[in-house]
This record gives sequence, structure tokens and C-alpha cells, in this order.
Amino acid sequence: MVSWGKDKLHSWLTMAFFLVVVLASISDISADISQGSKISHLAQEAVILVFALIILIRLNYQVLKHRRHNKQLQVDMAQMSELSAKAVENLAKAKKEFGEVIAKQFIVWGLSESESEVAWFILKGFNSKEIARYRNLSDKTVRNQLSSVYKKSELKGKQVFISWFMDDLL
Repeated sequence: MVSWGKDKLHSWLTMAFFLVVVLASISDISADISQGSKISHLAQEAVILVFALIILIRLNYQVLKHRRHNKQLQVDMAQMSELSAKAVENLAKAKKEFGEVIAKQFIVWGLSESESEVAWFILKGFNSKEIARYRNLSDKTVRNQLSSVYKKSELKGKQVFISWFMDDLL
């Protein structure tokens, strides 16, 4: 069963109504002509017929125009969906590659596994207390590891450390 929206049903019912008016007007004018009605009466009915016909044509034009527009929107939406999927894929690839570059740099600097883990947390925006809580360590241990990271990387503090990686992205 076809599901019709309110607007679509309303459009078709309105067009059907005006089609009935047009057909009834044609039938009535034909009957009036065969009965020899006055020209003024035929003119009144002809005006009704013309207006109903104009409205019917206009409604049909609008329905067709909306159909074309909706089809184009569906094409556009499919294209945007495809572009979005590609962008997500490219972003995931770039994120992976950036992560690999960071990991290689940690190796170049000679960071231990614990120091590397702390460095990752710093790059993700965590502070030493949050890192300590997450890793079940004391804040002092984390601060010592961070000092070692900054010393081995020859960078002076959290902001400089983060910006060292971010400079190439901006």
C-alpha cells in the first residue's frame, strides 16, 4: 500500500476537484448550447471553466515541479552522503597516520612505555591529576614522568609539547 503524505493527498484531491469542475463545466456548457441558452449564461459558465482549467494546469505544474525538485534533493542527498562517508574515511586515515607519526616521534625521543602513555594523555588534553587518577598512580609519579617527557623531547612544558605536534597541522 502506498503511503501518502497530507500535502500530497491534499494536492491530488484539489486537482481532482478542479478536474470535476472542468468536466462538469464542459458538460453543462454543451447541454446549455443544445438547449439554446443565452450567451450571457454561456459566458458565465465559460469563465468558470477557464478559471478551473487554469487552476488545474497550475496545480499540475506545481506538482510536477515539486516532484523534480524532490528527485534532485534525493540525488543531492545521496551525493552529500557519499562525500560525507569519504570525508569520514579520510579523517580516520589521517588520524591513524598522525597517530603513527606521534608514536614514531616518541620512539625518536626515547620515551619509555609509561612516558609515552602519559604523553598521549597530555596530547588529548588531560592534566596530571586526571592522568594519575585514570592510571591509578600518584600525581607526583605522573609529574615526574611528564618532566622526563619534556626533558627527553627538549620541550619546555605542556603547551610547547602540544604545539610541537600541532604546528604541522595548522
